[in-house]
Amino acid sequence: MVKEMPKKVLVREVQRLQLALGEQTKMSKLSQQQCDKLKNERILCRICFDRDICIVLLPCRHYVLCETCSGKCRSCPICRLSIGSRLPVCDAVSWADSICNTV
Repeated sequence: MVKEMPKKVLVREVQRLQLALGEQTKMSKLSQQQCDKLKNERILCRICFDRDICIVLLPCRHYVLCETCSGKCRSCPICRLSIGSRLPVCDAVSWADSICNTV
């Protein structure tokens, strides 16, 4: 097929493909940034955005705080229900990441 195409048409097709590849690369980078942002939002404390979430608030069962911030809160930052107790949780994903980072 390439042999049958005139040189001008072939050059335009190569340029079109290069532009399409550039756009695809931009979209891929944006998708990766969005994925990283969502991953951080899922893992990081909703109060300090510094430490990993590791406490389930009871009775509402929201999983949004680190140990330090949960000790400072009297009510859930999501639903404002009074915190009856705090349940420490080891998230399997966070735990696996920490194991991988130490090896």
